Amino acid sequence: MGASMRQLFGRRKSFCLLPSAFILAGACVTAAAQGYPAKPIRVIVAFAPGGSTDVVFRLLAPRLTEYLGQPVLVDNRPGGGATIGMDLVAKAPADGYTLGVANISSAARRRNSLRSSGASSPAGPG
Repeated sequence: MGASMRQLFGRRKSFCLLPSAFILAGACVTAAAQGYPAKPIRVIVAFAPGGSTDVVFRLLAPRLTEYLGQPVLVDNRPGGGATIGMDLVAKAPADGYTLGVANISSAARRRNSLRSSGASSPAGPG
């Protein structure tokens, strides 16, 4: 790849990352202005206790609690290849107080199963 191609791709990356940085900064300012979080945050881990996903998040939860100033509660909801836990997350109010932890294959599997059943996905049409 020539130098001009490297420059083009470098500029394209910067161009794509710049709007994302502004959106993220705006979200942080909005959240800070509203006093988020004002109550405990529930994190649904879609896997059994003791699994690698659960252990990693349980190591992160105390740090998040310290950083956010509100308890971060870990709620394991295993089963159905993470479908049970992710279904709870999808049906929770969109207020930022219920978060979900799963892996990418679980999310892809859920989206494909919704598409094949004719249901609509929270992420929109596939």
